[in-house]
Amino acid sequence: MARTAKSSKFETLPPFDADMEEAVIGSLLLDGEAMSHLASVLEPQDFFRETNGCIYQACLNLYQAGIGIDQVLVAQELLRQAKLDFVGGPAYLIHCLSAVPTSLHIEHYAGQVKALAQRRKLIAIAGQIAAYGYEGVTDAVPRAIAALTNIGGNHRYLLSPKEWAELILAGITRRQTPECAGLSWGWPGLDELTGGLAPGNLILVGARPSMGKTTLLQQTATSVIAAGRTVLFFSAEMTAQDLGDRQIALMTGIPIRELLTQAQEPHWAAIQEAVGQLAELPIWVAASRGVTTREIRSLAEQVLARVGKLDLVVVDYLQILGDREGENQNVRVSYISANLQHLAKELNVPVLVASQLSRALTWRQEKRPTLADLRDSGSLEQDADIVLFLHREDYYYRDEDDYAKGGNEGNFPAGELEVIQAKHRQFGEVRHAFLKWD
Repeated sequence: MARTAKSSKFETLPPFDADMEEAVIGSLLLDGEAMSHLASVLEPQDFFRETNGCIYQACLNLYQAGIGIDQVLVAQELLRQAKLDFVGGPAYLIHCLSAVPTSLHIEHYAGQVKALAQRRKLIAIAGQIAAYGYEGVTDAVPRAIAALTNIGGNHRYLLSPKEWAELILAGITRRQTPECAGLSWGWPGLDELTGGLAPGNLILVGARPSMGKTTLLQQTATSVIAAGRTVLFFSAEMTAQDLGDRQIALMTGIPIRELLTQAQEPHWAAIQEAVGQLAELPIWVAASRGVTTREIRSLAEQVLARVGKLDLVVVDYLQILGDREGENQNVRVSYISANLQHLAKELNVPVLVASQLSRALTWRQEKRPTLADLRDSGSLEQDADIVLFLHREDYYYRDEDDYAKGGNEGNFPAGELEVIQAKHRQFGEVRHAFLKWD
């Protein structure tokens, strides 16, 4: 039960909930992998009781070291820190274990602990601001604003001129080494166009259906894993089997139609070899139409915890993610794009996302997409660091004669995929690259 402050001239008790704190600890002892949901949002100081904060810190230490979390391992970590007796010994860990029947609601418990911690910070800051007023501090207003800002921890991101200069030089220097530069798309033309897949960037690939969004994303992922990098691939549109069929076709050159019907006997050796190779490649796949950005973040953190690194997150595609279903589509898509942008920045990995385009472009004579064609929300253009559009002119014409009848000049661009860079937050210019479409 939450305790709230009561007016008393003897005592004012800050808001906290001992049961919720114990439920968080108990859930972690039941299911250590649940820490992947909490590590980036809940801190040891968010616990009111110092003993619970110590136990959570021990769990966090184990998680960051890639060690499992359970009652025995946490007790050993606390003993190593000479804090086991301070928290109440193994008996208190058993008590926390008995506080919850399951870890399913750990995010709710953690959310309550975090909210109460924010309330306690607010109360402390309010007292500090009141003191500024009573004491007649000359710069009371800016100091009050700074104090309120500190509630959210934003002071961690305030850099002095010297710190900022050092950060800039370190970043430029670091990017000169091949291993720290942006990941390669696998096509020199796209690397030159975009500067590669840079950590922290949200990259949108927009196109109408059948233009090749999934193919481009999957071939990019294949190029990245071939370089020994770890990829997490989410598909909200296809099943894991569908993605696998495409991957094997890509690796073997066997037509996808053959894999979906009956593979020829001579091709079975190549199929089995490709499947064996795939089992050794660092690509993790999650295929679910209802996947949400929250689940994407959670699974990304699980891969990061299990593998120790994550180099690229791919999402196919944005409009059919499961966040806030039933709400206005513009509001829903804005929420999703903002969350994906935060994911890229906070995990410091490139997040490559397919996006559907408005059907309206199919009704006009010029079929090449523009930023105005991004479907459902203007925030897509705002949140993305890079926006690429895919366009195949030959998709709209049967043959060369049909192309000429449409008033077009020049050779029929058969098998040509045009990649249009409509936005680049750093480079700025609109540019084009051309790939061969097979």
